[in-house]
Amino acid sequence: CFNNNSLQGAINDATEGVLDVPSGTYNESINITNPIDLTCGDGNCIIDASGLSYGINISSSDVSVTGFEIIGDVGTTSGVTISEGSSNVIIDGNIIHGMKLPNSNGSPASYGVLVWGHDVHDILIQNNEIYDINLFGISISELVTNVSINNNNIHDLEYLIVTPDALNSILLGLDNEISVGIFAAMVNEINIFEN
Repeated sequence: CFNNNSLQGAINDATEGVLDVPSGTYNESINITNPIDLTCGDGNCIIDASGLSYGINISSSDVSVTGFEIIGDVGTTSGVTISEGSSNVIIDGNIIHGMKLPNSNGSPASYGVLVWGHDVHDILIQNNEIYDINLFGISISELVTNVSINNNNIHDLEYLIVTPDALNSILLGLDNEISVGIFAAMVNEINIFEN
């Protein structure tokens, strides 16, 4: 890419608009803090976050991420995190897999896509393949508004075997083997279809 093959460097240099990323493997986590359409033009762009806590962290409005493979491992908690202050975010046509590190908040979960925080709204998660994640394919936390989740292929999630008491902070009333394709807690205006 630019800046000594650093995708983060290219994102930092982009003001806004479309950043068409060339094919390649980018061994890094990236932070998106400005409006940008991050696109893999030829469909062979890999963000390898193995050993890193996340693949992509978004804390901005007017962001899209399209066409990437995002890889994690036992050191990775989330493939894509959409955090506080984000709005008008689109996650479309990505392959997200391998996240196995439990969340640092005490939850045993890892996430393909994690959406959380105050003032997070107008989120579209569509046409992604999410698999080989520890517990949650997509997780939407409280205070998030206007989310659409559609046409995602979520499969082969790792399940946890625990006592129901151990998951009271996350889920209530489920058996002791748990994996969840889509989890949403106290979300306003959520649409989920054809996943």
